[in-house]
Amino acid sequence: MFDNKPASLLSLCFLVCVTEGLRTITAEPGQNVTLTCEVNNSEISGLQWTRPDLDPKYVFVYRNGRFDPVKQHPSFKERVELKDSQMKDGDVSVTLKNVTFNDTGTYECRVAQGQTDPLKLNSIVHLRVSAGHTNNGGDSHGRVGLTLGLFFLLLIL
Repeated sequence: MFDNKPASLLSLCFLVCVTEGLRTITAEPGQNVTLTCEVNNSEISGLQWTRPDLDPKYVFVYRNGRFDPVKQHPSFKERVELKDSQMKDGDVSVTLKNVTFNDTGTYECRVAQGQTDPLKLNSIVHLRVSAGHTNNGGDSHGRVGLTLGLFFLLLIL
């Protein structure tokens, strides 16, 4: 029983950490939603919002100082824009306009800071579009997952 304790704690920590970074937004069809992502440094050389289950997976791409629509998935054309076009204070959130049921999915925000830095995963947002169940923000800080994770951690100890 005690031999598995460190592995269980490590697994639990991973679950809590992953849950902490996940934001859930629930919206109704036709609404505009903001997929939030922020970085500490306002020097942003690259930004990608992706939805990995799509091909192409790109929702919004910013590089070389401007929006790059070349690889953008067709369903997002003309519907996605930066919340703050200047990305002041490191706000790289995007607004998705006129959401549909097909927009339900998990979105990932990757940011490169500095000219030589690679893109790094910064935020994961799960969007659920359903009729009549709007909370637009959900558990935006992962509090439920963190609370449950800490509860189970205390049970193990």
